[in-house]
Amino acid sequence: MQKIKCWRMRASGVLVAAIASLMTASTAWAAGGGGDGLSITPNTSLPGTSETQSLVGGLMTYALVASFGALVFSAGAWAYGHHSHNPSVQTRGKSGTVVAALAALLIGAAGAIIQKGYTAGQGF
Repeated sequence: MQKIKCWRMRASGVLVAAIASLMTASTAWAAGGGGDGLSITPNTSLPGTSETQSLVGGLMTYALVASFGALVFSAGAWAYGHHSHNPSVQTRGKSGTVVAALAALLIGAAGAIIQKGYTAGQGF
């Protein structure tokens, strides 16, 4: 037991040292103007870009269809659990309904989330 605690302490110390080193290096890079002359923009003319965008759009469609199916199934389980006085099924149906709705929300907002992150990263 003592060896495990000792190993964890060493590992956490190494992790803290690595993070401190990265922070120092990034601060020095920023202070030295390391990002002033660098300009990288997305390149949409690469081969396969349009096919990849089409593939991602198709995956989003399948994910939305799956979340719709999960929502319908979970809502049915919720109703069945309520009317059959089965609280376990009712609770699982309720949870499934919330998860399916959140999944659809995230799928729909995925593009905006990525764009917002990219825009925020441009400010660094």
